[in-house]
Amino acid sequence: MAGLDTVIWVFAGGAIGGAARYLLSKLPFGTLIANTAACWLLGQVMRTGTGTDSTQYLLLGAGLAGALSTWSTLAGELQAKIAGGKWLRASGYLLAQVVCGLVAFGA
Repeated sequence: MAGLDTVIWVFAGGAIGGAARYLLSKLPFGTLIANTAACWLLGQVMRTGTGTDSTQYLLLGAGLAGALSTWSTLAGELQAKIAGGKWLRASGYLLAQVVCGLVAFGA
C-alpha cells in the first residue's frame, strides 16, 4: 500500500492537471492539446529513469499527466461526432489524437 507521502504527491499533481484540463477544455482543440501535452510530459518524466516510485514521477507523471490526459473526454467527443453521423470527422480526430500523443511522447 502506498504511503501518505506518495498519495499527497499524486494528489498535488492531479489538482494541477485537473485544473489545467478544465481550462484547456474551453479552447478549440483543447482535448487534443491536453492529451498531447500529457503524453509529452509523461515521456519526459519516464526518460529520466527515476522510476515510478520517485517524487518526480508521482507528481508529474501519475498526478499531473494522469489528470491532464482526457481520454474519457475524447471518448465522449468521438461518440457525439459518430451519433451526429460525422464518421469521417470522428476518424480524423481519433487519428490526430493518437499520432499527436505518440509524437509528443517521443519528443
